[in-house]
Amino acid sequence: MRENTQSTSKTQKQYYDNRRKPIKFAENQLVWLYWPKPPVRIRFKKLQRLWTGPWKILSFKSPLVIELQKVGKHRKQIVHVDRLAPCNTPIDAVESPSSATTVENVENLSDSSPHESSHVESHSESQAADESSVNQRPVRYKRRPKALEPYILT
Repeated sequence: MRENTQSTSKTQKQYYDNRRKPIKFAENQLVWLYWPKPPVRIRFKKLQRLWTGPWKILSFKSPLVIELQKVGKHRKQIVHVDRLAPCNTPIDAVESPSSATTVENVENLSDSSPHESSHVESHSESQAADESSVNQRPVRYKRRPKALEPYILT
């Protein structure tokens, strides 16, 4: 029985090692943190976000334990490496949201050619028209009760 248990554990370890993908983390790298416990009074728990972040790696307590800090906050957390996933967003974009491209920036960039600016305006107008048609619900015809037809005056 002991030999069977040892051989089974070796086989399982081999399967695990074959499928494992090593991910290297470095200090000051942005990561996502797996946070599976949803708030208590949430109605639809399956729709909750399980990954929070981005978080910034502050230090390594050991090769498997990492100290994190929430970007833009002072909150710190010490977690296991298995709960982390790399974040592909650069640090500058996360810390300064004003650098993101907005509609005003696009319009300012396209002022040099009138054809492009009219395209931007027509695109926004078509979006508004599409949204208004989507928001309107069709009027439902209400059928009168068949039993009351002799009593209804038209």
